[in-house]
Amino acid sequence: MSIHAEFKNLPGIAAKLQSFGLNATKALGRALYETLTEVEAEAKEKYVPVHLGTLRDSIHTTLPQVNGLIVSVAIVAGGPAAPYAVIVHEDMRPRNWRKPGTGPKYIEKPLMAKHGELENSIHQSLDIQLGQIK
Repeated sequence: MSIHAEFKNLPGIAAKLQSFGLNATKALGRALYETLTEVEAEAKEKYVPVHLGTLRDSIHTTLPQVNGLIVSVAIVAGGPAAPYAVIVHEDMRPRNWRKPGTGPKYIEKPLMAKHGELENSIHQSLDIQLGQIK
């Protein structure tokens, strides 16, 4: 199971990426990866229900995939626990989760909570990378 979010026409990012030249997609991939690993960490800490830890341990951020000018990074859950991951994420029926605040939408909730910060996180990562190559 994976959650997909698209970022299109982010102000300033396209101009900043031009500074990377041929390494623009690599830089964007790194920025997206760093940003989504922060979302992953928050999901695991605050939102994923834990019984034995199998679901939490299955969650990870994929390495960037580049297809032309499209860069993809995803937060995925499951592996052998994929059927369970989908049920827990999508089943909105009330349950008595062991830790309050955990349960359905355990990846979507932190992604949406950080929605306003994601662009800034991407900018910050790109700024750091630009500082490293200058």
